[in-house]
Amino acid sequence: MRRLEDEDIIKLEGNDLIVFSYSMCPACGADIIFPDRDNPETTCGQCGTTYLAEFDEHGFLLRAYKL
Repeated sequence: MRRLEDEDIIKLEGNDLIVFSYSMCPACGADIIFPDRDNPETTCGQCGTTYLAEFDEHGFLLRAYKL
């Protein structure tokens, strides 16, 4: 897994984070498999963009990143 300090990692904010939270790819709008605490990475099957999500101890989404 990549380090969150890498330059090519972009934190999702605003509308992109909202779209992601509805299990949609912010890059192309396709449906994605929403990640969870056990599997925090997901890749869009349509455009190939990979995302990493961070969750709290209860499983609620805290942050998401475009890798």
